[in-house]
Amino acid sequence: MLLTNNTTLATTAFFLTVSITGSNASFLPAQCADFQALNFDVFNYSEYNKYFDEESKVTLAQTGVYKGPDAIEEYVKFADDNSPYIDATSPFFEESELSGFDADTGTCKFSIYTLQTLTLNNDITEGGTLSYGVLQNVYYSIPAVKIAKIYVYYSTEFFGEFFGRLNTPNVAEFTCDVLTGPSCKDTDIPMLNGNLSQQKCMRKLLKLPLAEGEKNYIDSNTRGCRALHVVFAASNSFHCAHVSLVPAQDLKGNIKCQISANIQPSELFTEAEILKLSTICEANPQIGTNLCVSVVDTPTSRPTPNKPTKASKSKHSKASKKGKGNKA
Repeated sequence: MLLTNNTTLATTAFFLTVSITGSNASFLPAQCADFQALNFDVFNYSEYNKYFDEESKVTLAQTGVYKGPDAIEEYVKFADDNSPYIDATSPFFEESELSGFDADTGTCKFSIYTLQTLTLNNDITEGGTLSYGVLQNVYYSIPAVKIAKIYVYYSTEFFGEFFGRLNTPNVAEFTCDVLTGPSCKDTDIPMLNGNLSQQKCMRKLLKLPLAEGEKNYIDSNTRGCRALHVVFAASNSFHCAHVSLVPAQDLKGNIKCQISANIQPSELFTEAEILKLSTICEANPQIGTNLCVSVVDTPTSRPTPNKPTKASKSKHSKASKKGKGNKA
């Protein structure tokens, strides 16, 4: 789970954290309490049109920007047990605070620090259970009564562990099954890729890096980017262009999984916020490190990366449980 589902905030924080200077402010910090009336639950997908509008955005530096309720839903489902890669998720710690307020625009900033676990699926990934920390800066608009944007932060080490465990032949096969199979057959993407066979697709795919750079970016020409977007493409052919091994525009004219946007975490979070998350992670015995990720390996044999084998059918059946996707 890459986003938390518990956003309950202490009422006193509204008054203790922020002060207003001047008497002509359009909005007051007490109005930030309106956020509680949303009863925001990131997994309550049926309420997404209540939480978000078409201008709402979720940004994760290493993966990109997701705009509008439909795109945000697809991203969150990648990060919970709807994903073929994840069997279970569970938060075990949360601390929230009102960390900013703009009186002119009526924007309330909430910083939410969460520790949680996810258990990976043994059939398609390398398996294991990850305990980790995540920081969200949630910007709530008082006049719109919507969440305007959410910035999400994970440590570089978390990205290395999570996507490193997707470095399996079964994930590669799943990706090529979608790219060369029925999911994308009614698009021009197979033809643009030279009508590849599954095996040739896998050989090309496995030559790509898993991630790029010291911060483990996966929004460029990487296997990690395709491991992300293939989950969407399995039920939403709009994303077939993003899984393509050659540059391809989607129906909105965007090209993904080719060149990184190079969004810096420092553009979204202060050093103090990142340090606080690291301190919380280190103090918690279940994580116990300022790297904000710890791993318990599955006590079974794991698939050997980069050696194509026949993937388990379970990954296909789990992916197919996702409902019809949306263009995002």
